[in-house]
Amino acid sequence: MAKNRDSEGFFTLKPAKKDKPKKNKKKPKFKKGTWKHWLWKKLKSWKSGKSVEDFHFTRLENLIIYNDGKPKVKIFSSQYSLDKIRKYQDTYKDAYLLINSTDQMYTRISLKSYLKLMEVDKIAINFRLRARYDCDVEVADVYELDEVIDSINELCRFINYHRQAINGVYEIQSQCCGYTDYEFKFKILVMKRDGSTETYKSDMNDFMKAYGLYQF
Repeated sequence: MAKNRDSEGFFTLKPAKKDKPKKNKKKPKFKKGTWKHWLWKKLKSWKSGKSVEDFHFTRLENLIIYNDGKPKVKIFSSQYSLDKIRKYQDTYKDAYLLINSTDQMYTRISLKSYLKLMEVDKIAINFRLRARYDCDVEVADVYELDEVIDSINELCRFINYHRQAINGVYEIQSQCCGYTDYEFKFKILVMKRDGSTETYKSDMNDFMKAYGLYQF
């Protein structure tokens, strides 16, 4: 209760303002048995490690690069202030981020992409490498991978892994199995912090485009 003193010196009690009740996160309605429901259940049961916070792996250092008369660098490990990111975006048109993708590799992304990715909580990915011989109708799954991504660092690591695989590894894998042609198929479910979800079923480029990331 809040106290106020009246003109005669007496205290009157007024009810303290109550915080507005938080809106419950919407539960997506995916039909049981579908790949969307399966990936959603996978994300719901996923427990991130202690070093994961606000879609960052806090044991890795990332960089903000901008030019204020001369090149400058800001280092951060946890989520950078989004208000400051917007300020850099308005002030320094050539500013960008380098996200630590492990193994001493960094992935360049725009400030706009970073702001978009900070809406994400977790991402579930199902990937299949499919191959065939010449124009044969029959298709075989050469390789399958399931991933849960809970940090921007892990996302960039996976993107780099897939990019390098496109540049030769998938072809070698297919040819080792006796196939001449190959393609890759993704099923992706993005769970956002507000409880909403997004789904993608493609070669992953639609996901990359949606988040302003360099496409494959």
